Amino acid sequence: RKPKYESEGTKIHLDQEELRRSVAVSLRKKVYDVKAFYKTEGVWQAIARNGYFENITLAVISFNALWMSIDTDNNLADSILSADPIFQIAEHSFCVYFSFEWFTRFMSFESKL
Repeated sequence: RKPKYESEGTKIHLDQEELRRSVAVSLRKKVYDVKAFYKTEGVWQAIARNGYFENITLAVISFNALWMSIDTDNNLADSILSADPIFQIAEHSFCVYFSFEWFTRFMSFESKL
């Protein structure tokens, strides 16, 4: 149910009781956590639940975002095959890590469908 409101120009006045109910409902909602769909045993779910794995993944994502700007500014090659070795190594390294991450999370799920 949507809260009732009255509009006065740019200000909106919500009915306080409706607002309280809306907040209470929001606080009772179960927070989505993908780990709830993981298996409870096994190597893959243990890796996927590990805090180090999550932090390393965030670091790799951040470095990849930074690397894209470096690559865009400095890599003048038309394709990855003609790029300098540093650009090829970086691209393949990101691909390997993200493939490993995807595979790890996929294998962690209880149900694959």
